This record gives sequence, C-alpha cells and structure tokens, in this order.
Amino acid sequence: MKKGIGFLLILGFVIGLLKVSYAEEKDGNRAAGSRSNQRMRGYSDLMQKDLENYFSDAVAKELIREKKIHTANDIQFLYMEKGDFSKTTSEERLAVFSVLNTPHTGGLDQKIMAVFSKEGKLLDYQALAGDDVAFYEFWHQDGTKYIMVSSISVYQGIEKQTLAMYHVNGSNFEEISMDCLELPDDSFVAFAGNDTLIYYKKPLSDRVEAPTYAYKDMKIYMILKWNGKGQFAEEYKDIKTACVLPDRQHTRCFYILCHCCFSASCIFIARTFNGSPNKVIKPSAS
Repeated sequence: MKKGIGFLLILGFVIGLLKVSYAEEKDGNRAAGSRSNQRMRGYSDLMQKDLENYFSDAVAKELIREKKIHTANDIQFLYMEKGDFSKTTSEERLAVFSVLNTPHTGGLDQKIMAVFSKEGKLLDYQALAGDDVAFYEFWHQDGTKYIMVSSISVYQGIEKQTLAMYHVNGSNFEEISMDCLELPDDSFVAFAGNDTLIYYKKPLSDRVEAPTYAYKDMKIYMILKWNGKGQFAEEYKDIKTACVLPDRQHTRCFYILCHCCFSASCIFIARTFNGSPNKVIKPSAS
C-alpha cells in the first residue's frame, strides 16, 4: 500500500515537472514569436522608408535636370499608394511630394504627383501650383483609377478654384477634358465621399474697392455623380438651398456656409480655419 502511494506521488511530481517545462517552452516560443514580429515590422518600416527615399531621389533628379528645383532638399515626400492607374493589375505607385522654397507667386502649396511602375521606374510626373492643392481618386469600371486635382489660389483675398482630371495613358499622365471641370469665377466645388461633386456659387459683393463674399447669396446649384465610365452625371435637380453668414466667434474650428436638402438627406458646406485664413480655403462637404 505504501509502495502504491509512493509511486503515485512520484508520478504526480513528474507530471508537474512536465507541465512546468511545457509552459516555459510555450512562453519562450511566444516571446520569440513576438520578437520575430517586431523585427519583421522593423524591416517593413525600413523598406518603406527606403522606398520613399528612392522615389524622392528619382523625382528630385528629374526636377533638377529640368531646372525646376535647385537641390533635392527642395521637395518633401508626403505619401504614396499602390493602384492600377494605367491598366488593370499594373500595380503602379502614385507618390505625392510638396515643393519647398518656392516664390509666393507660384502658390503656397505647390505639389508634385508622380507615378512609378511596379518595378520602381519613374514613368511621369505633374507639377501642380496653387495655395491649396488636393487630390481625389475616382474608380473606373475597367479597374483603373482617375485622379482629380483641385487647386485653389488666392489673390488679394479673392479665391479661384480650378479642376483637372488625369489618367495614366501608357506611361504618361493624360489630362482628360470635361465641360464640368470648367468653373466660372464665382463657382466652387466641394467633394462628398469618393464619387460626388457639389457645385456652389459664392458671389462677391458690389463693393468695388474691397469686395467681400456675399455669403447670404451662396447657392448650391448642381450635384454630379461619377458614373464609373469616365464621366459625371447630374444626380439631383430639385435642390433647396439655405445659406447663412459666418459666425466669427467660431473661426477656430469651422462654420457652416451653406446647406441644401433633397429627399431625406442634407449636405453641408463648411469653411475651416487653422489660424491662416488664406491657407484654409478648401471647401468640404459631409
């Protein structure tokens, strides 16, 4: 009987040792896996940074060769993304850069957009000037992306917005002509989501020497939706608009300028302020 109890005690002790050993091995594997994942993330970050530097050098060399900048320090990498810009499964990269050390006459927010092949070759680039330059992408039904560029310039407090649509044709940026991209002097476009353009008029007052915007007369007059076939189609025709004067007490964040309602939905166009009225002029919609 005593031998049986002793055997059970020894067996229990051995099983306990095995459990402890297994737990330590499991924890060790988990820690090693965690360190491996950290190393992989580090390698990924390093590769991303190397790619950014490679793209920046390629664009800088081309701009220096064409005497558009003086040194590689005159451009700053902003972001890049993968996409099919010329054809389906082309897997190119679109990179966007900010141009630094430029004269005010060229705009306060000059940017460069460049497209690179899957192998990393610089295919083409576009230099874009303005005080506020923004990019918007529209999917085509063939699987490629179109790129719309909105550029707002300010002269003596008067804003002017221009639009341009680009597509990569082979290995070059091709500007697509559309009537809806031609904006009168008092018209602006706000972007809603990834497929809708909201057109609104922001007329100037009758003051000759120092005209200001007549916010009460603002009007949303057209809403266009991307049809996926390279064109925009009118989305709503019956639009009721209500506009208000800006509330100067809330210029630190934003104020609603204009909104329109159709069906059960409403769109608001707001102007934001980040402390520099001439810079924060991009209209937004939600």
